[in-house]
Amino acid sequence: MGHLKQKLRRKRKIKRCDMTKNIDKTFMEAYQDLVDAANNITKHTTSIDESMKLFDQGMKDAELCNKILDEAEQKIEVFNSDEE
Repeated sequence: MGHLKQKLRRKRKIKRCDMTKNIDKTFMEAYQDLVDAANNITKHTTSIDESMKLFDQGMKDAELCNKILDEAEQKIEVFNSDEE
């Protein structure tokens, strides 16, 4: 089991390096920003340029949420495998 934990730690380090662009956002912060961006895009007062910026940021937030969820899933798998 030690080998699996080591592999997971290496993956976490790589993922954290990839996420430096999103500087320490929590899952809930990224999710709320994503919801806010979606709400603002649908407003008739939002310009196309602003909508594109919101879309780009929303995609980054969605990617961060997915990475955080993937990491949590990996942790659960490691804990479950340790119990067996």
